[in-house]
Amino acid sequence: MKSRYVLQFFILIVFVFSGCQKKIEEPTTFAANLWIGYAPLYYAYEKDWLRQNGIKFVATLSLGQTLKYYKKGSIDIFAGTNYEYKEAKKVKEDLQAIKLLDISKGGDLIYSNRSIDELKRSKNIDIYEEVNSINSLLIKKFLQIYKIKEKNTNLINISAEKFLKFKMRKNPILLVTYKPNDQNLKKRGFRVLDTAKSLNLTIFDALFVSKKYAQEHQEKIAKIKKIFDKALQILKNNPQEFYKVINPRFNYKHYDDFVSDLKSISWESNRSLNSLVAQEETK
Repeated sequence: MKSRYVLQFFILIVFVFSGCQKKIEEPTTFAANLWIGYAPLYYAYEKDWLRQNGIKFVATLSLGQTLKYYKKGSIDIFAGTNYEYKEAKKVKEDLQAIKLLDISKGGDLIYSNRSIDELKRSKNIDIYEEVNSINSLLIKKFLQIYKIKEKNTNLINISAEKFLKFKMRKNPILLVTYKPNDQNLKKRGFRVLDTAKSLNLTIFDALFVSKKYAQEHQEKIAKIKKIFDKALQILKNNPQEFYKVINPRFNYKHYDDFVSDLKSISWESNRSLNSLVAQEETK
């Protein structure tokens, strides 16, 4: 009789222990930098929706930092552009896009303190950009179209948030950035020379994850997609409330500036995610 109770107790301990083991699960690490198209992700983060669903959010300083973290294996999922997708795929061959977030309609920009004709005549142009990001494709196409020789330029790496405090310079410069980091550039005398849209450069943002990880964490993937859609719906239904939540991070000085930046991207597109990714694969 005693041995029977001992056996039952042992089974109970094993059951409790195995139950605890199931509950201990590593959180999914997910990274995104400040970009107007990722605002719903930051809203979800501020509302604590991500943590509540076992998702650890990493707010990076730049697209380049996000890419670096993914290549090192520090994060499981990331938000990025078609450029980061191609670069990350060199490390993870089974990388796939799982959700289209937005398409840039002018949110990626090139500013300058000179006209294009003046830049063509310049022999020493400083280019400030966040290297190892979509910015490199933007400036490359700009230089090609306007026949500005690379030997007359100096590439200077600058983190995205530093554009907010960037001051006017005397020498010819080009500033390659994206919203909301350009908020103060016009006020300081810089002019927009071109955008991804005017350069006919397709830039899309999506969520990326390896096929293996997606298969092993289908529930988490579904939750992230649902959370993004939920936050986006709040943005559409109540943009002022949405703005109040995300602005401590985005640092807009006026609500109208936020609304204006939203017009520089498209949340919906007639082009499917698969067709956009396929287009990248053929380049």
